[in-house]
Amino acid sequence: MFYGHIGAALIAKPLAPKVSVGVMLVAATAIDTLCGIFTFAGMEWVNTTTGESSLPWSHGLFMSIIWSLLTLGIAWLITRNWKMSIVIAGLVFSHWVLDFISHPMGMGKVMPKDLPLLFEGSPKVGLGLYTYLVPALISEFGLLLGGIYVYLRTTRPTDRTGKWAFAILIFVLALFPLSMFLPQKIGFIATFITLIFLPLGIWMERHREYVSFKGKD
Repeated sequence: MFYGHIGAALIAKPLAPKVSVGVMLVAATAIDTLCGIFTFAGMEWVNTTTGESSLPWSHGLFMSIIWSLLTLGIAWLITRNWKMSIVIAGLVFSHWVLDFISHPMGMGKVMPKDLPLLFEGSPKVGLGLYTYLVPALISEFGLLLGGIYVYLRTTRPTDRTGKWAFAILIFVLALFPLSMFLPQKIGFIATFITLIFLPLGIWMERHREYVSFKGKD
């Protein structure tokens, strides 16, 4: 799942209006970014042909909880606001929850479970929604479209740039599937693309303002 995580970040905007959507997008995709880092370091690996993998440091339940708690602490130190911090940390952990529902990412094929509960050698879990292609596509793009709706419903542009900034974000998202054509040995590089969400989201929200559902005409 990729677009589903993006959708979750956009849907969370009304929960913490003062948090930049750039921060939310990075939080929601942080587990994948960590996966790229650990793959680069040789600590994790994925065989896209067989579906076999070793992802204890990024996608393990135990470490996902640790990353979420670490995010909570850092967010609180920066914001001194528990609600904002909980939303940001919650987005980090939402990644594991959505992956638990969707993994393994068979997209129509049966593949081995890939989410360890603890570390290497521990039981792996995953409900396997993405074993079935149609439910996979519906959930993936359903969450994304839901996120786009909520974000556009609760924010509005303050100038001409604000009108186009969100379209630029969608364009960047549309390019992500091109990463599937990268050789397997460097495919992990695609996960670092998520880091562009931070400056892009901060820039975008300098030209948009938050409004509640009730305040939207």
